[in-house]
Formats: sequence, structure tokens, C-alpha cells
Amino acid sequence: MAKIAADFLGVSVEGLEKAVCTRSTITRGETIVSPVSASNARDVCDAFVKGVYGRMFIWIVNKINQVIFKPKVSKKKKKTVRKVQSCGVKSALKLTNAAS
Repeated sequence: MAKIAADFLGVSVEGLEKAVCTRSTITRGETIVSPVSASNARDVCDAFVKGVYGRMFIWIVNKINQVIFKPKVSKKKKKTVRKVQSCGVKSALKLTNAAS
């Protein structure tokens, strides 16, 4: 299970195990690494999974919103866009004359 999780997260199995099973304390530039109990390791793992789930959920919702969101265009703006598009098509096809 640790191998699958490590592959998914893009880290080594050893690094994942160290992150879950030890606690690091830095004081005065000195790092003290101490093991945690199995119960605390489970709590760390649960909190990590909850954080990953939360971020993935927000990412998915944002992607869905980007796909389905279509800003409303006012009627006046639609008319202007149509006029610009029709002028562009006419000039591209050389359908305009000097009088228009």
C-alpha cells in the first residue's frame, strides 16, 4: 500500500514512511527526529489524506466551473460583435464597396 501511495504522490517509499512515522523538531538550528506511535502515525496519515482530498475536491470543482461557466453578454454587446463580424467577413471576401 505504501508503494502505491508513494508512486501516486511522486515520492520514495522511504520518504513517505519517514514523513508518517517520525516527528521532526527544529530548535536552535538542531533537528531532532523522533519516532511516533502507531496510533499517531495513523492520525498523521488520516490528516494527510483529508488534506489531499480537500485540495483535489476544490481542483475538480474549479475545473468543472471553468467548463460550464459562460459569461452573459449584453444585447448591445452582441449587436456590436455581429456588426464587427459582418464587416470582417465582407472585407475579407471583398464584398464591400467604397460607398459603405
